[in-house]
Amino acid sequence: MDEGCAGPARIAFVALLKQARTREQTGAGPRSDVEQAQAFYDATEQTVIDAQNALTSSLFEVGGQLRTFRMLKHSVDLRGRGSPQR
Repeated sequence: MDEGCAGPARIAFVALLKQARTREQTGAGPRSDVEQAQAFYDATEQTVIDAQNALTSSLFEVGGQLRTFRMLKHSVDLRGRGSPQR
């Protein structure tokens, strides 16, 4: 499930979970329906968490590459005027 459909899926699974809980509380539905709805919702949440973690990891990687580039930029004369600056 991609991030684009995670929002609508989460909304749908929240509604499904609420309905299953209401049906169980009124005796019109089994506990297994609640557990299944909770599992669907949890899987959707895990997709969102995984996407957030991947984004955070990528941002840290890009940040590290930028720091490395800045250090290199200051230690190497990119204008071709002789030896590297120190």
